[in-house]
This record gives sequence, C-alpha cells and structure tokens, in this order.
Amino acid sequence: MNLNKSVSAFLNWVKLRMKIILSSDQSKFMLPEARLIKLSSLERFKISMRKFGSFFLLGLAAVFIPVLHFFLVPLFLILSVVLGVKAYAIVYRLHFVEPCPCIECKQVFKSEFLLDENLRLTCNKCFCRYLVDVKK
Repeated sequence: MNLNKSVSAFLNWVKLRMKIILSSDQSKFMLPEARLIKLSSLERFKISMRKFGSFFLLGLAAVFIPVLHFFLVPLFLILSVVLGVKAYAIVYRLHFVEPCPCIECKQVFKSEFLLDENLRLTCNKCFCRYLVDVKK
C-alpha cells in the first residue's frame, strides 16, 4: 500500500514539473494552461492500429496499379509498420484552451492533440505558426 501511494505521489510530482511552452516565429513565448492526459495502453494500441490499418489497406489497394505496385506496395507496408510503432510510442495527449498570442487575432485554440516531439499549430486567422514544446 505504501508503495502505491509513493508511486502516485511521484507521478503527480512529475506532472507538476512539466512546462508546456508555446513559441511562435516571432519568438514570443507563453505558458498555456494545459493538461497532459496520459494515454492507457489500450488507447495507444487503438491509435497505432488505425495508422497501421490505413497504410496496410493502401498497400493492398496498390496491388491493382499495373506498374507502380512494385514500388507502392513495399512503400505502404513499410510505412504501416513504422508509423504504427511511432504512434504507439506517443504517451500523452495535450488538451488546452488558449487564445492566440497575436495582438490582432483573438482566435482561441480549443483542441486535443497527440503530443509527439514536433507538434505544430497554425492559427486560421493570422496564419502564425506555433511550436508546442514540453520541458521536463
């Protein structure tokens, strides 16, 4: 019992230590109020099987293309495995509601994103590009 309490306390400490930084091309930095939601292994498996299945089906459909199937079928099969494993490696989902830091634009980002190493957002009004970075 004490081990479970100490593990949960350690996990809460790790969550508090993560800083989420949203940076733009103009080098503006802001710290959005965001939640990191840890995905269960079943959710990660579902996401990875969706990626694997979509590219695997594209590989099967490419069999019927006369000459290009020698190139497309191995490409889609390799992509299905690589992207499936990469999708399973994503552990966190980022949920935040934050306004665009641009002065002219007042659009609010409301979304959930799978947090990988290079998550980029684009504002639809002012077309500013943002990079989401997680510092541990």
